Amino acid sequence: MRGRARMIMTRQALWRSNSRIARSSALRARAIFDTFQSVKSAAKKRRKARTARRESFDEFLARDGLLAETEDAAIKEIIANQIKVAMDKKGLRKTAMAARMKTSRRQLDRLLDPDNPSVTLATLRRAASAVGRNLRVELE
Repeated sequence: MRGRARMIMTRQALWRSNSRIARSSALRARAIFDTFQSVKSAAKKRRKARTARRESFDEFLARDGLLAETEDAAIKEIIANQIKVAMDKKGLRKTAMAARMKTSRRQLDRLLDPDNPSVTLATLRRAASAVGRNLRVELE
């Protein structure tokens, strides 16, 4: 179930990014959600006629216990994409970026891999400063 949860991304977090990959993942997740909703509504029609309550995508994920996990995966993918875009703008290759971060290229690959969730704030801060950006973390 964990691998499937990574595929389903929260729509709100993904639409904020400029990532075509993230948007296509969100569209696939939305298609799965819509299919689930159509099956669910067909089952309700077979039962007694009730007023259908349409739940939001976040409510659907929260009900299945996947909301926090998908938000984490979405945020990780967005950050990795932002670092890649900043590297491209600066004309940095992975080896040069790793040298600026004072780390190995393998660690940079783990940072840029959206499926690898183990990233520390220190690594993110070094990556941001290597491309001339600041890291900002905030609680809502």
